[in-house]
Amino acid sequence: MKGSRIFITGVAGFLGSHVAKWALSEGHEVLGADNLSLGHKNNIPGGVQFYEYDLIDLEKNKKYLKSIDVVFHAASYPYDNFSLFIPFRTVQNTFSITASLLSASLFNHVKRFIYCSSMSRYGDNVAPFTEDMTPKTLTPYSVAKVAGENLVKSLSQVHNFEYVICIPHNIFGPQQIYNDPYRNAVSLIINQMLKNKSPLIYGDGEQKRAFSPIQDLIPLFPKLLFGKLAKNQTINIGPDEEVISLNTLVQLLNKILGKNLKPNFKTFRKQEVKLAFCSSDKSRRLLNYKKSISLETALRNLVSYINEKGPSYFSYHQTVELERDYFPENWKQKSF
Repeated sequence: MKGSRIFITGVAGFLGSHVAKWALSEGHEVLGADNLSLGHKNNIPGGVQFYEYDLIDLEKNKKYLKSIDVVFHAASYPYDNFSLFIPFRTVQNTFSITASLLSASLFNHVKRFIYCSSMSRYGDNVAPFTEDMTPKTLTPYSVAKVAGENLVKSLSQVHNFEYVICIPHNIFGPQQIYNDPYRNAVSLIINQMLKNKSPLIYGDGEQKRAFSPIQDLIPLFPKLLFGKLAKNQTINIGPDEEVISLNTLVQLLNKILGKNLKPNFKTFRKQEVKLAFCSSDKSRRLLNYKKSISLETALRNLVSYINEKGPSYFSYHQTVELERDYFPENWKQKSF
């Protein structure tokens, strides 16, 4: 549907900026909002009509969503384990902004609402996770994400708008923040290793994940935003191939970087899930999802990006709400 008006939240963030770039290339009119607390303004593609404000502001949401066809809601406070220590800010910047945005979308008769949930919704269910599993929320972030899902579905039943709930799996790639000590495991580890530091891993490193190169998600955007098969569906987005442990990830990065750095193991964090990866069967069926790039190639691309930008010191920019003895040691000591 060329010429649609698309509103993207978190447009200065990793996923939102990639959606904006794709939408502009397809001839859509793109508007976006971000408070720049976690994103960077230089991520926003030229051509986006950008508004800087907090999405909890209902009146501004009503104003800027006028005549919008599709909302792609990527903004949140994407701190899973760290959310155990910042529960108020997490819920406010994940669930409450979703409620405000939904209300404004309904006020303006938006046709479709794309809600980005989180793989953390599955908790310690048995992997691979499938969309029909009952969520097992273990952190404030996952609680807030699932509450947002439920709000989307309940309002859709009454107000009859289209929605898609997409669940990305550990997305990584160029433009991702790599100096935030609380998120983005792949980028965080690469940043450490480029500085010749042993990558910090919680537990024994045998946690298994499937990491998603952003390149594999871009072909899915038109189906998520406009496709009939995706309408009113909850869909995992990402691979169920190349599932690897964090130890194996470090080995692969050592190969790419020509290093031999050993992991620096720390105590398991509370609510850490050992096996967390999803089934991609539904996204293959509804979205024609397929891998287009190997994990190693995608990692090489990200290494090149971070190397070009320059490895960075970690930014401990978050105020902790709950100081506890079991707050992870490296966060407490700011020792990344």
